[in-house]
Amino acid sequence: MADNAEQGFKTLFRTELTDVKTAAQGDAEGVGVLRQEGDRFYRWVKNLESAALTAGQAVCYRISQGASYHKAVGDPATADLNTMAGIAMEAIPALGFGWIEIDGYYGSIAMSIGKTSIAAGVNFFPANAVEYLVGGAQQSVTVDSISNQMIGRVQLAVDIASSATTGGTTAAGGWIHCLAV
Repeated sequence: MADNAEQGFKTLFRTELTDVKTAAQGDAEGVGVLRQEGDRFYRWVKNLESAALTAGQAVCYRISQGASYHKAVGDPATADLNTMAGIAMEAIPALGFGWIEIDGYYGSIAMSIGKTSIAAGVNFFPANAVEYLVGGAQQSVTVDSISNQMIGRVQLAVDIASSATTGGTTAAGGWIHCLAV
């Protein structure tokens, strides 16, 4: 198998996957750059939100950014639900920079499971104005109708038990599958 340099990937990085930079510290890697470590892929992005993104939360690309949309992310919003970018590796500061995982296994993804148990293999997708993914019985008609057009999803890795409350959230492991555009 070819190494990262032969595949056109950057091979030297200034930051660890858990590092973040504030807006004042600036862009340390070059927004949009891809990184491969083993069987996992990551992207260095700018947080467009005026608040920090949470570690383990779903983030979406912003279509409004035009040709540079793959360089900036934010909380899921209706206009951007079909452009799930990945999962934030750490809390990315407001208007700051950090890594998101775009493909591979992530062990602690924020998900809403509702009152039903969910089996491994169920797909989860972003939902409007929330930091967690929805799937199973919580998956809305809107998400169902666009799921075949989406460029990103998370597949639950193990069975999870039902929550005591409707809309209950949990952190669970899953396989991230987001298009590396």
